[in-house]
Amino acid sequence: GAPGDDTLGGGDAAGAAYLYEYDGADWQYAAKLVAPSPSPTEYFGASVAIDGDYAVVGEPNDSVLAGVPDAGAAHIYQRIAGTWQCGDPSWRSGIVRGPFWAVWESLWFRLV
Repeated sequence: GAPGDDTLGGGDAAGAAYLYEYDGADWQYAAKLVAPSPSPTEYFGASVAIDGDYAVVGEPNDSVLAGVPDAGAAHIYQRIAGTWQCGDPSWRSGIVRGPFWAVWESLWFRLV
């Protein structure tokens, strides 16, 4: 992850996650993931967990959860036909929100 990535321009620290795939000889750049609604200082990419065609990317300062500033979010991506898309159909929004989710999703990926 690259939580300090200047995704929006101007030193915003909105963040990103860069994915690479091993082709048997070298690591090849595969994709740059950004938050569905990037905002300054939300640090998307602070933690990343990947398992096959699924990736979970933490955004510890996500503030979308009403009444809970900087509650954090874990964004769930699925690789479909070679393209990484936010939101597995089994999760309505592809985002899990709540206190400390962005910190713990790497440790608890199998439970997400």
